[in-house]
Amino acid sequence: MISTMGNGFFRTVVVVLGVWTAAASAQAQRNKRFAFADGKISMELADGWKKIEREGTLGAFESSDQKSSMFFTIAAAAGASGMPEILEGALDNFEQAFIVKKTGDFKSGQIQGPNKKWTAIFTTLELEMEAKPHNVPFRFYITIFDTGSALYMIQGSTMMPVRDVREKEIFRMIRSVIATK
Repeated sequence: MISTMGNGFFRTVVVVLGVWTAAASAQAQRNKRFAFADGKISMELADGWKKIEREGTLGAFESSDQKSSMFFTIAAAAGASGMPEILEGALDNFEQAFIVKKTGDFKSGQIQGPNKKWTAIFTTLELEMEAKPHNVPFRFYITIFDTGSALYMIQGSTMMPVRDVREKEIFRMIRSVIATK
């Protein structure tokens, strides 16, 4: 509410402060950082995304339209010796659960840790979830990273066709991941 008391200058200051406060509040909502996995990992959520409960995950998030999600789990190494082998094992699990149409190239990277950057590996999958009467196509974004004490997997997904703005949100959230312990 804008005060009608005082002179024009006072009203201008109140309006400017109100606009600045609303903008700061909107920015704070856009930059919500959520910690999970007993505070070991955190991530900034994009606008319209929220934290949800999903059994078997360390952290679960979904878009407001419920067409995209992001899950964090412990990555199973299953005796694999390196990050590419661990990612291959994860992809084998996806092939058992979905109809995989295309697998992207593996890319290496890093997740920011408390004192150093942690090794990470990333790929995309285009797949279909079996459903009646028609299968549902998705793009998955899989990242596995090693904090030294545990291996984590980030599984982002969105329904196809992929909107450019949604893919940018998913990439921005993956890049915002920080290992805190």
